[in-house]
Amino acid sequence: MVSLLRLRNICRSRGVRILVRIAGVLLGLVVFLNLSACHRQRTGLRLPGSEFRLVTTSLEDPGVLLSPPVVHEYDRNPITFAIPVRGGNGSGGPNCQLGGEMYQLRLSKTQAVLQLGSPAKWQDLLAQWDQLTNRVVESKVNEILSAPELLEQRGCLDAASALRVRQLLRETLPMRPQQGLFAVYGHRLGSGAFDLRPGLRMKVVRAHFSKPPGERKSTVDGYLGLTTVSYDCVEDEAGWVTLQRRAETAFEPESMRGNVREAPQDLLRLPPRPVYRFLMHTSFLRTGIKRFAILLGTERVAEMRGLEEKLAADPAMPCATLTAGTSKKAVCVSFEGDVTVSPEVQVTVNGTSRYVPWGATVKDLLREVKQASHVRLRRVWEGQLRRVDAEDQAALSRTVLTGGDEIVWNAVP
Repeated sequence: MVSLLRLRNICRSRGVRILVRIAGVLLGLVVFLNLSACHRQRTGLRLPGSEFRLVTTSLEDPGVLLSPPVVHEYDRNPITFAIPVRGGNGSGGPNCQLGGEMYQLRLSKTQAVLQLGSPAKWQDLLAQWDQLTNRVVESKVNEILSAPELLEQRGCLDAASALRVRQLLRETLPMRPQQGLFAVYGHRLGSGAFDLRPGLRMKVVRAHFSKPPGERKSTVDGYLGLTTVSYDCVEDEAGWVTLQRRAETAFEPESMRGNVREAPQDLLRLPPRPVYRFLMHTSFLRTGIKRFAILLGTERVAEMRGLEEKLAADPAMPCATLTAGTSKKAVCVSFEGDVTVSPEVQVTVNGTSRYVPWGATVKDLLREVKQASHVRLRRVWEGQLRRVDAEDQAALSRTVLTGGDEIVWNAVP
């Protein structure tokens, strides 16, 4: 018969062993969860960095906006980062490498490694970019952006990967906070051209008259009213872009409904294409017709560039002539007559989604309140919203808004 004292010691010993086992299981579970979280975090970011950074050196400095992969490389000389690619056929050999004064691009089967010029070189270039008549920077940037096309022509990249690398390069280059429209849409101030990308809305407004242009005695002679149609830029699973009509046509005045027919350009049903580019003209053609803008869609960036060059040489060229000799999948829509097409950018302001005019800045939004504090901006990069760390709130207020931006502030009574 076991004594009470011995029985108590046995129970204590077994209890300790049970507690040790339970602690071991819990510790293992904690380690597993931590490792799982780390794994999820690593796979969530395709490139180093998780934020933008707006760097300024003085009160007069307009600043430089650094994208996530550049933020952690900006103190190095040169800036280097890698872009994962699919469909790469490169082996890292000389045929799949390109370089110039401001960049080196090397391709392997799994990634494109880009090496940019030093921060000091970019500061000098961006100072020249502010001069609209100076095309030096534009030519150097275009040299970098055309590199994926050249690698595609050499068989190092497939078409989809080349387009993706080009877009990502454009969004990654150091830029002024006022130049965000170039990074996302390829639009430079004064160019009148931009790419269609998700987060844009195209608003088509047309004036209607009871008389043809040649019979009007004034700009308001025979004026009936306006029709407005809006289209969202959307992207399919393959990353191709198209326009999606948002709602029925709006009439102003409403009495026009049923008496006015919409123009063909206002009933857009565009097939998805990898590249869509909108070019504003606002000029009278040789035929006497006013062409406000033209919308082009292609499967290759090089083909789009060729169409732009033909249009620059002859702005009156009809769509049928313009696309002759190109692939059968080229798209051309000419907006003619008394019509305007206005791009608007979708952003979220203090939790509410809204559209703002093309070229609007953070400062433009802040005019809606008497005073604001703790202004914060997040921007989409690689499908995720990343915060913009700003050293100077004045520079942040000059930042041009792009599709998907999220702005939050505290209103001061």
